[in-house]
Amino acid sequence: MLFAYWALAVGLALLTAGVVLIVLRRRAAGTGDTSERPKLERFSWISSIISMVTGLISTLIGLVPLLEEQGDAAPENTAPSQSPPRSGGAPEQERQCRSDWTPMASGMTAYQACTTLSEGGVALTARVQPTDLVTDTVQVTVWVWLMDRNPDLIESGQLDQTRDTATLNRCRVTLSGDEVQECGPFVVQPPHEGVFSTAGSVRENDSELPPGWDNPAFAGTQGPAVRWPEAISED
Repeated sequence: MLFAYWALAVGLALLTAGVVLIVLRRRAAGTGDTSERPKLERFSWISSIISMVTGLISTLIGLVPLLEEQGDAAPENTAPSQSPPRSGGAPEQERQCRSDWTPMASGMTAYQACTTLSEGGVALTARVQPTDLVTDTVQVTVWVWLMDRNPDLIESGQLDQTRDTATLNRCRVTLSGDEVQECGPFVVQPPHEGVFSTAGSVRENDSELPPGWDNPAFAGTQGPAVRWPEAISED
C-alpha cells in the first residue's frame, strides 16, 4: 500500500510539472530568439505531454489499489434488510417450519414461516420463493411478527390483539428462478408466558405495516407454535 501512495504522489507531481511547463511556454511565446522558437516550442510541447501522460499513468497506478481497498471494506457497513438482525449469543433449539408453502394473494410468491425457541425469546424467520408465474426477477416486501396464540382472542375474532408492532420486522428481497430468500431470524421476547408462533405476509408493494394490520380479522400466515419460556412444541 506504501507503493500506491508513492505512485500517487509522483503522478500528481508530474501532472503539475506538465501544467507548469505549458504555462511557462505560453509566457515565453513572445520573447526570445525567433529563429529557435519553433524548436523550443516543439521541445516544450513534447516535454509537457510526456510529463502529463506519465503523471496520469502513475496517478492511476496509485489510485487503483486504494479504490480496491475501499471497496473491500464497504460491505462491512451495509445491512441486508430494513430490520436489524437478531443479536447473537443465545443458543437455539432446532428450527420448526411450516410443512407447506402458502401462496400469497398476488400468486407471485409462496411463504413459509419458521419458529425457533431461544434463550433470548422466540426467533422469527420467514422464507419466500417465487411461484411459476414469475418469469423474471420480482421484488417483494416480507413482514414477520410474533403472534400470541391465545385461543380466547382467536375464537372471538380479536386477531389484532394477538400482535404488536414492537415485534414486527420487514425485509425487501429480490426473487428469481426457484431461489429461496429468508427474512430473519429476529429474536423477540414475548410479553408474557404462553404459546406463540411466527406470523407473516408478503406483498410486492413496500410499506411500514402489512396490508390489513389493523383489521381484527387479519392473522397473516402462521408457522409452528411454541410454548415460551418452556421448550414444549405445540403442533
